[in-house]
Amino acid sequence: MRFSALFVVYSCVLGLIVGAVAAFFLLVANFFIDLVWQDIPGMVSLPFYPMIVGVVGGVLVGLLQKHLGRYPTTIEETLGEFKKNNRVSYKGRIGKNILAALVVLMFGASLGPEAALAGVVGGMITWMGDHLKITFEHKDELLKLSIGTMLATIFRAPFAGISEVFDDKHPFKLKNKARKIGLLQSVHYLVL
Repeated sequence: MRFSALFVVYSCVLGLIVGAVAAFFLLVANFFIDLVWQDIPGMVSLPFYPMIVGVVGGVLVGLLQKHLGRYPTTIEETLGEFKKNNRVSYKGRIGKNILAALVVLMFGASLGPEAALAGVVGGMITWMGDHLKITFEHKDELLKLSIGTMLATIFRAPFAGISEVFDDKHPFKLKNKARKIGLLQSVHYLVL
């Protein structure tokens, strides 16, 4: 399959959108975590502040679960959906995942942003594949590579998750390029 210059530019623009949403999510999550757990306690002195924040957060999370459903999705749920349907649903789910994850993380849940990011990035990559009209095999590889790269970025573990993409028995023409890109990104994050 030959890619036209317009296809490459369009792919880069859509990839930039996906990356910008993921980066914005992480920035907003860190801002709210710092606000709730560092800035506000520095301004007010309440002896039971963590308990108050826990109760308020629990009520908000409960309300979100009641009105939005089971969000944010976990990595297992996202990967299970992908294995079952060969895609991650995105219509009406990305915003719910982001909102629920921000509230859960802001109030101190013992989970990391990778759970919500897997659902968000997986849905956005499926969206990107739908817009690019990529073949089924290409979407599969892009989703696996994007989730693996996201995990490698978050955990600063250079090869976390990207090896599965290269273990397929049916090689894809761009695998060598994808392998080089994945390894270069991994080395970059290892050095940082």
